[in-house]
Amino acid sequence: RGLKHVRLVDAAWIWTEHHSRRLRVKLTVARDLVGASGSTYVTCLQQSLVVEYVVRTRNCDACNKVAAKDTWQAKVQVRQKTEHPRTLLALEQHMLKHQKSRVALREVKRVGDGLDFIFGRRQDAHRFALGVCALAPCKCKASSSLVSANAKTGTSNVRHVWAVEIAPLCRDDLVLLPKGVAPSLPPLVLVSRIGASLHLVDPASGAAAEVTAEQYWRNPFPPLGTKR
Repeated sequence: RGLKHVRLVDAAWIWTEHHSRRLRVKLTVARDLVGASGSTYVTCLQQSLVVEYVVRTRNCDACNKVAAKDTWQAKVQVRQKTEHPRTLLALEQHMLKHQKSRVALREVKRVGDGLDFIFGRRQDAHRFALGVCALAPCKCKASSSLVSANAKTGTSNVRHVWAVEIAPLCRDDLVLLPKGVAPSLPPLVLVSRIGASLHLVDPASGAAAEVTAEQYWRNPFPPLGTKR
C-alpha cells in the first residue's frame, strides 16, 4: 500500500546468507492520531515490520535470443571442397588472434564441408565475410529472407546469409593451369602462397605469377596433388 498515510521512522538491514537470495529490511513506521474534536492530545502509533525481497535471476533479451533455437539474424557459411581443409584451420587460428571477431561471434556450427558462423548483427557478419575473402580466393554471395513483419510498427525480422566458397587449393599444391590463366608460367606449377589471390611458382625456373580471385573463379582448376 506504500507509505501514503504513515511516515518512515527507521530502516535497517537484517543479515542473511549470501546464497539465500533473500533481502530482509526492518522498517519502523509511525502515524499521528488526533483525539476527539476539541481535544489537544495527539497519539503517535508506531509499528515495526520486516519486509523480505526475493532475488530472482533472469537473462537479458539478447541472451534469451541466443538460448532459443533458430533465432539467428546473420550467418556466414564458409565452404571449402577439399580433402584437407587447411585453409579453414588457418581461418580458425586467425580468429583466435583477433579478439573482435570472437566477441561478435555467437556460435560456430560444423557442417560436412565447412563451417557456419552465426552472428548477432548484420554488420559483424558482413565484416567477417570480407575478412575471409582477404585470407583466400573466395566466391561470396549474399542473400536475405524475410522471417516476419509488423505492419503496425513498421518493423521486420530479416535474416542475412553470406555463402562464401573458398578455392579448393592449399599451400604447396601441384596444379595444372588452364590455358591463358598465367601465360608466363608452364602448365605445371606449385602454389607458393595463398591470400586474397593465388601466388604460383615454377619449381624449375623460379618464375612466379599471381592469379586473382576473379581470374580463378572465371576458370577454376582443382589441385593435382596435395601435400599431406
